[in-house]
Amino acid sequence: MGIPMAAVFIIGSATWLWFGLQEKSVVALLCLNGLFWLGSFGSGYFTLLAWNDRAYSENWALLGFALVAIPYAIVVATMLVIEIGFIIKRDIRPRKALLLSSGLLLVFLSMQMILGFISG
Repeated sequence: MGIPMAAVFIIGSATWLWFGLQEKSVVALLCLNGLFWLGSFGSGYFTLLAWNDRAYSENWALLGFALVAIPYAIVVATMLVIEIGFIIKRDIRPRKALLLSSGLLLVFLSMQMILGFISG
């Protein structure tokens, strides 16, 4: 069930990103970033569980980190890098709000990855 859900998420997000960049729609891109933020808090939960269980020899919470947080971070980081590149290249206004939202989300996802890998 996870693969079809991931496929729908990736296709839907890529379509939404393409529409937002093609139309230079700031509202669509900010809504997409909001969706990415919600998902990153969900994947952050699995990272937090892995961090809390790091002292145990059988850290089963790392499965959640490996199966949810890492793939989510890879997909979203790729889309965010594409978004940032097109925002700079196509001169979409207001640039600061979009770059701030995307940049902070990249920092948040990278901090999750660092914390998750330290806990493993």
